[in-house]
Amino acid sequence: MDQRQLIEASSVEGVGEIDMAGLQDLLNDVPSGSFVVVKGYISKESEKQATDGEGGIDESRLEVCNYFIQHGINYGRIKDKSEAVLQAILDGSVVSLYVSHGIWIDPADLRSILSSGNTEGVSVEFSYTAEVGGKPAPIKATATVPAACFDLFGNRKGKGRIPAEVSYELTNGHPLLMAAVEDALEGIRNPKEVDQGYEKFAKGGYWRDANNRITLYLRDCLRVHRVVQSEGVWNFKASAPKTAIRSAVERMTPKGRYRCMTFEPMGNGKPRFQSISIGGVSLLVDGVSEDMYFAPQEAVKEAVRASVNATE
Repeated sequence: MDQRQLIEASSVEGVGEIDMAGLQDLLNDVPSGSFVVVKGYISKESEKQATDGEGGIDESRLEVCNYFIQHGINYGRIKDKSEAVLQAILDGSVVSLYVSHGIWIDPADLRSILSSGNTEGVSVEFSYTAEVGGKPAPIKATATVPAACFDLFGNRKGKGRIPAEVSYELTNGHPLLMAAVEDALEGIRNPKEVDQGYEKFAKGGYWRDANNRITLYLRDCLRVHRVVQSEGVWNFKASAPKTAIRSAVERMTPKGRYRCMTFEPMGNGKPRFQSISIGGVSLLVDGVSEDMYFAPQEAVKEAVRASVNATE
């Protein structure tokens, strides 16, 4: 069921078109920390992965998720809590960090690592493709890798390099982990101030003017839970270990659960979400006119149930 059908199916239960003032009142009236449910959300990252060179979107490649978030979070407190978590790790708090990312690596370096017989370092699992019997075959191999050899894991293709996925676990005291924690902590204490053009119009509500087009955002949100409705197809992406480890470190903190949702439709004009339930009502967006509508949550649920029953 698309947005237009959902709006029409719910209209008998009191769907009402909403203007900016109505959205502002809704967001301001909802208590800070209230739970919000965002259904059928497609991130800009997923949209980008599914967009071809001509601007078309292959919808079969889109990742579609339901998010359960808290609204109106104080970002200053999130930073303080995150700083405390990172400082505790530096002070000796026990931590085990799982990291997984893509790399580009020279085949000779990979063979050297796999045959080295190292006994000191981190156990790393490599997943890559190699020719076996004249045909490409998926290979998985594990080796112990010293910290210095992580410099061989590149984020650029380079001549002769092959793509691979690596997975490993870091614990307290490992130089790469501690450096990433220090780097993340420095980023919190001395952030780079960048004006992204956001202007606040309500609690957790922001707008930004880009290319003479006003886009609305729901910010100051903390992710509580995410359910994947449809697995997306993601292109291979390589990261340097330093970048991947810092990202994994940040995901351990409350700051890593901070989210920003956009109301902006996708490049093909279709809505980016099915509904946002907040303050006892659901927010819907018409993918044709891009007008926003309010509908009681029960009306939306009933419309969805009726649609599902009709297709069974």
